[in-house]
Amino acid sequence: MHSPRRRNPLFLASLALAALPISLLAAAGCGSSVNPGDGDGEGGGAGGPGEEIPPECRVEAEPGLTYGVTFNFENGGDSPVYLWEDCNLRYEISACADGYSEPLAVHASCSLECTNAPSQGCIACAPCLQSAEVVQPQETVPVGWSGKHFRFGTSSAGCSCHDTFTAPAARYRLRIPVFASAEDAEANVSPRWVSVDFELGTRNVVVPVPLAP
Repeated sequence: MHSPRRRNPLFLASLALAALPISLLAAAGCGSSVNPGDGDGEGGGAGGPGEEIPPECRVEAEPGLTYGVTFNFENGGDSPVYLWEDCNLRYEISACADGYSEPLAVHASCSLECTNAPSQGCIACAPCLQSAEVVQPQETVPVGWSGKHFRFGTSSAGCSCHDTFTAPAARYRLRIPVFASAEDAEANVSPRWVSVDFELGTRNVVVPVPLAP
């Protein structure tokens, strides 16, 4: 009988990078490429201010800003499983408000706020290395999402930038690819997708995500 183990939390808010003009910065950690559908793309709609949340997507919540959630990735099986990681642990969050049609962009690594983007020069980042995040049998890996998502654009200097939004209280869906081996995770091949629906409200919640087959 194994005793459950709990790892220290991984927080999936965007990494704080020291952003310098490209003339001063040769490379920084985390690549700036945007891959649609992997949590870093343009993203779908969560239903923001002025946008109506469909009745089937609404949740009971007190007025005010939403809090984040903690996903407990749990391996209740007898064999290790692997997750895909490059700049960030890879997963998707989509909103009920648009029929879960497009993943929200929940990472903004190697990008500046459009309102704070420099008027001259862009930042450049080195490509991220793809790696495997192992979750051992009977281990739980807590991962936090702040409830923020991003939309990408172009600054006045022609540089990639983003605007930050707080997802409203509503229903959402998490999808994460799970792999049987480290080699598969590093190559992002043969994933088994795990999906969990959850509610984002005005109180912090913990969402269990079983990873074992």
